[in-house]
Amino acid sequence: MVKVLLWGVRLIWWTLGAIVALVLGGMVLGFVWDVGASFWSWRTLTKSTIQEEAVAYTQLYRIENVGICVYELDCSSGRAGLRRVSDFYGWDLQASLDRTWQRRFSDVCPGRTANLGLHLVPLDSSQPTGLRRGTELARWNFGTDRFLARSGNFSGGAFSELPYQACSSAAFIATVGAD
Repeated sequence: MVKVLLWGVRLIWWTLGAIVALVLGGMVLGFVWDVGASFWSWRTLTKSTIQEEAVAYTQLYRIENVGICVYELDCSSGRAGLRRVSDFYGWDLQASLDRTWQRRFSDVCPGRTANLGLHLVPLDSSQPTGLRRGTELARWNFGTDRFLARSGNFSGGAFSELPYQACSSAAFIATVGAD
């Protein structure tokens, strides 16, 4: 009888130990996956991906008749802010990604500001756009490789703590719904 009880206790003990090990292993694997996905997104990000995902963002939220501007991380004031990319095709994306990397791992450029953002503006104020509260500004999510609305049911995040230059037609990277 004692041997059976000891065997039962050992079985329960080893089962609980295995469950704890699996849970902890899953948590570590999830963390590594998340960090790895963010790193891969950062490492492989291109201008064409940014442009494609900007248009995909408008399709996701059913936004039309808008011009799209891209904003990059600006650390010139010592705090994180966003600067409008005025020449998208001449823009040094790698320098922007390097600033993002330094911000993440070197504790420079503090602040609750996106590393990469979008600003959507109506092309014609007399036409409906589908812009809703929170969808006119978006931030890049390196974990999912896409732009996310500044506010929504399950997203959020800051666009820029500091003032930023408004989007204008001279800086559009794309227009959606323009005739």
